Order: sequence, then structure tokens, then C-alpha cells
Amino acid sequence: MSYPRSRGRSRLVTVAGVVASSAVALVAMHLLNRAPEPPTAVDPSGEGGPAAAGQPSGEPTDLAGAFAAGVTPLIRTDFGDDAAWQQVVAQVTRPVDFEDPDNPDPGEDGYVPYIAPIEDRGLEGVTGADLAEQATAASLMLGYALLADARTMAEAGAGGEVTVVYVDLSPYAAEYADEFDTFPGNSFRCVVTEVASIEANLSIDNMDFSEFAGGVDSDGVFRGFSD
Repeated sequence: MSYPRSRGRSRLVTVAGVVASSAVALVAMHLLNRAPEPPTAVDPSGEGGPAAAGQPSGEPTDLAGAFAAGVTPLIRTDFGDDAAWQQVVAQVTRPVDFEDPDNPDPGEDGYVPYIAPIEDRGLEGVTGADLAEQATAASLMLGYALLADARTMAEAGAGGEVTVVYVDLSPYAAEYADEFDTFPGNSFRCVVTEVASIEANLSIDNMDFSEFAGGVDSDGVFRGFSD
């Protein structure tokens, strides 16, 4: 996963308006940046703890494994409702048709955000600030993370709008905080339907994290940029 320091930004890669060639380019960029084999999992503290129980073999099970595999970890921080968690995972990882976001089944043409669900009870209740502290101590300020917290689970269980927390754990936040108007652990809530667009833009360094964090509605939730 690379983070060039160029400030020459392209326009937002939106779910509603991206052309097909851009979608192909995004997928190709992801494939080039992903490691061929997932690494051995270690815990976020860098102490090499065991992989979280219940995770499929070969899949990232923690922050270090997710970053090494070139994916964004979706970290479960509330363990009260397994059904709600499964709904969150399904919604966050759902393929998106960039040309027709209302298409419920984009098939092979859909863009699949590179997300790795992480279940580790050692991270129960963790916040963006907590995660940044752990990542900094373990030299893991390498990307971004999503948190599915108690509010996320309650929203999923209620069947309405579902939000997750986006967390800045990038090298920018650690080394160029003033230049990029952010800080380790900087966080904002976003609706799950915007995750694919945000993940795509951040993964290719098309936009800064602070641009999304600064685009939240009055209630603190990012629901996309107004036209």
C-alpha cells in the first residue's frame, strides 16, 4: 500500500458518477498493491498474540494482517448481536455499481471494497484514539480502519440507516498532520453506502481523509458530498 505525497488531487471517485474505465483502474490498483499471501497474524500491540477465534484460516485477523494484505480492516467492537454484525459485514462489503448505485446486483462489474472483517474480543470497546495509540506503539500507522461499534450494531438491528466509524491510521496522520489537517485516530461516522467510494478514493490517494471528515452533516455523519 503506497501513499505518495502529491497534493495534486483528482476529482472525487463517486459511486454515482465514476466511468467504467476508472472502476477497472481502481480494481487493478488494488490487485497490484495487495500482498500475494496473507501474513501470519499478530495483534495490534505488535506482541504477536494469537489470531482471533472464529476467523477463517488465511484471512487477516488483526490490524497488522489487514494492512499487510492491502485491505481496510472492519473491526467489530461490540459483541452483543451476532446477527447485526453479519448484516454490517454484508452491507459494507457489498459490490457497488459505480455507474448505477441503485443497482442491487451489479454482478462481476461491481466494485468490491477491499474490506477485511476483524473479530477480536481484545478490541471490544476500542475507539479511534485507542486504535491509534496501539498502532503508533506497534509502528502500524499504515492505512485506515473501520469500527463497527455499539451504535452500528443497534442501527443494524433496527433495520434503518447503518453507520460505521472511519479512522485515520495513515502515515499522513502520523508524519504530516499539519499539512493534511488530520491526526492519528481522527475519526468520522459514515453511512455504509458511502464506504466503497471513500475506500476507493483513500486507497489510491485521490483525496485526503480530512476532506471526508470535513464533509459530515450537522449530526456528524458523512452521507456523501452535495452536488
